[in-house]
Amino acid sequence: MLLYRGCSMENDLDGIDVSEEKILIVDDESFIRVTFSRLLEKRNYPVFTADNGIRALEMMEKVEPSVVLLDINMPQMSGLECLSLIKNKDPNVQVIMISAVDDITTGVDAIKKGALDFIVKPVKSKKLFGAVENAITKKRSLTKFDTFTTTYVMLLKEGGLVMYKKTVREDLNLDDDTFGGMFTAVKMFISDSLSVEGNLKNIKKGDHNILIEEGIGFYLIVIGKGEDVEPAISKMKEIVNRLSTDFGDIISNWAGDEIEIEGLNELMLTLE
Repeated sequence: MLLYRGCSMENDLDGIDVSEEKILIVDDESFIRVTFSRLLEKRNYPVFTADNGIRALEMMEKVEPSVVLLDINMPQMSGLECLSLIKNKDPNVQVIMISAVDDITTGVDAIKKGALDFIVKPVKSKKLFGAVENAITKKRSLTKFDTFTTTYVMLLKEGGLVMYKKTVREDLNLDDDTFGGMFTAVKMFISDSLSVEGNLKNIKKGDHNILIEEGIGFYLIVIGKGEDVEPAISKMKEIVNRLSTDFGDIISNWAGDEIEIEGLNELMLTLE
């Protein structure tokens, strides 16, 4: 069941006017969902609930919560698996993991996967409010920065040869002179060996950022606008690892001919 308790509507959220601090409670126990909802609604938070991870991901698309209270042990999809998918959808959403078992190993794993906090049932109201308020403060600090939006994605071989390029957002299109200047800066960066292996470099050109992540024998280049580059950095590192694993042999043997690498375009478009 997907429910916005404030309006008592299931699966129909069109036209609902909600504030920025929406909270999504994900737990297979109805008692927990109802108890947390009532406590948070008394503090005027718009509260939504889902009884499993799959429905929580659907709700993420519809209401874009600021904070997710997410149970660890649920049927169909574990809380940790759901956590990873939530952070992929929105790296800025703050997730508080909830468990019936005080397990340090699980708590550390959840934090590594992107959770802000790990609290153990039974949860007292003071602890719940403190965790939620801390999460909202964290969310607001992140949204003070302009969200980074990708304009171009390129894959360069050592020496600056372009293996792949893609325009992701036409509405942020650069004029030829500006793009040429940025591309020259990238090639100079690579040819002068200014990078440190594995480290991202961020070159500012006007109101655009050039993000560079180095792989083995290649460079992933992302050009875009916005100051909050951390989500893009994280995604670029993931993609470089995937490129090395899935396309390493193709990249190392590429000699400048036009080739179509199956699956490459889909992988690059995850940088949108």
